[in-house]
Amino acid sequence: MKRRTFLVSLILAMHTALPLLGVALAGKPLRQYLEFPPLTRYVDHPPFSWGHFTVGLLFLVSLSVPFSLRALAYLKNRTPRRPSLEKRTFPWWGWAAVAGGTVTWVLAWNRFPWFEPFQSHTFTPLWISYIIAVNAYSYKRGGKCMLVSDRGYLMLLFFASTVFWWVFEFLNRFVQNWYYLGGEGLTSSE
Repeated sequence: MKRRTFLVSLILAMHTALPLLGVALAGKPLRQYLEFPPLTRYVDHPPFSWGHFTVGLLFLVSLSVPFSLRALAYLKNRTPRRPSLEKRTFPWWGWAAVAGGTVTWVLAWNRFPWFEPFQSHTFTPLWISYIIAVNAYSYKRGGKCMLVSDRGYLMLLFFASTVFWWVFEFLNRFVQNWYYLGGEGLTSSE
């Protein structure tokens, strides 16, 4: 456990420190890479290239074909699962998640004037509704799910995915491959 914690900490430190070290060695100012919210204005991206797209696509296909063939062979040769004798219904909390997700979806994609101040905060309830609904479906099919049987692990996954996403966002500051629309009103911490 200590070794795993050390390795995860080392990987996170490398993902944070090495890009900053590269910027410093290139003689660029660090300030623009540490601003909040991050703004994509320092990189001029080249136009779309069909050649680069095709090479990248062929590379990804060549990597995924062996895994896909192996997965298909596994599915073809596996023994069928015995159906459960116990008939389960979709739990009430799953229906609540579906209802909450539907309401949030409508609020997220419609432009109601009364909801405008909250429009940008609909991602989290949508995502949580989805996670709960998928857990409910898993519970209906197999009788267990992380939300019922392993809540601690599920909460750890929330934390780990948050850290992973923020590292991902941090690395985009250096390559600036994507940006968010609607952030024009945001200002940096400069």
